[in-house]
Amino acid sequence: MVNVLQVQLLVEVRIVERIYFIKHQNRRYTIGLGCGQKPINKRGGRGWIGNSDQYLEWDSDEFYSASFHPEYDGGISTFYHPCPDDLKWSYAALGKDGLIENVAEKKYIGPNATTGLYGWKRGSDYVKYAEEMILYNDRINNEFYVCPVYNYAIRHNKKFRIVNCNKFWGIGVPTDYMYFLDNFKNNSLIDKYKSLFDWDIYEKTLIVPSVPFIFPKLCFYSRFSGITENHQFNFSITNPSGTTLEIIEDSQCRPEEGEDQGIFNVVATPFEVSEEGRYVATIKIEEPENTHTYTKEFYVYDGNKLNKNETE
Repeated sequence: MVNVLQVQLLVEVRIVERIYFIKHQNRRYTIGLGCGQKPINKRGGRGWIGNSDQYLEWDSDEFYSASFHPEYDGGISTFYHPCPDDLKWSYAALGKDGLIENVAEKKYIGPNATTGLYGWKRGSDYVKYAEEMILYNDRINNEFYVCPVYNYAIRHNKKFRIVNCNKFWGIGVPTDYMYFLDNFKNNSLIDKYKSLFDWDIYEKTLIVPSVPFIFPKLCFYSRFSGITENHQFNFSITNPSGTTLEIIEDSQCRPEEGEDQGIFNVVATPFEVSEEGRYVATIKIEEPENTHTYTKEFYVYDGNKLNKNETE
């Protein structure tokens, strides 16, 4: 008998100045987020790109100085992570001169893993080489990533260096997030991150700045008992108009050996909400003779409309 033990929705929300799109062969690609004082553009302003699913113990001034130093073309924030089997990160390899020789996405090439913070002395360089990457259709897992853009710049003799942080805490997937909550010692920050990320979809609504709105990442964490490798896991989200987006289809359940519980981390990235109202996340566990279905609701509201109603 399959039983649902826990379902949670973890929401990543970034406040950014601009989402930059590149158009190639009549398609638009999101290639970066301008998070510094000047958005990434084609006119040459400084460029910062950053995830928001991490906590760093670092010197931000050091990274700023390294990224925009007159002798270099930018920098990458990194952490020491000599774990060849951990392939959810990007990695940077250094040459004998200490500069970045090449980078790799989801591939281990050395112990310097990237934190998700990237600096370009000229934002126009980033745009230029991202366009080149897209032109060559250089994808990882059928997606374009930010970090490999550095390889194209390096081929044009651009110089970049890494800046290692003191400590890196990933909070982008539920297992890393739970580890952070259990092991990080600053109670005030833990309370902050709990309030930002640990949203139970039984109780919470999502208020966004305006609709339509793109969530960079929606993470659905679910835990089940009574499953075997004969079960198939399916996950979909239905919007208020009734349109269903299939996120995962027919994925084999693989509980740990000797265990009858399974954990599924479903990441919808990016996920666009195009209208206000009730969204339904549907989980299906299928076996040859039975289908077990679980539905969880969450609601999305337009913050601009709410503010307008309050002032009227």
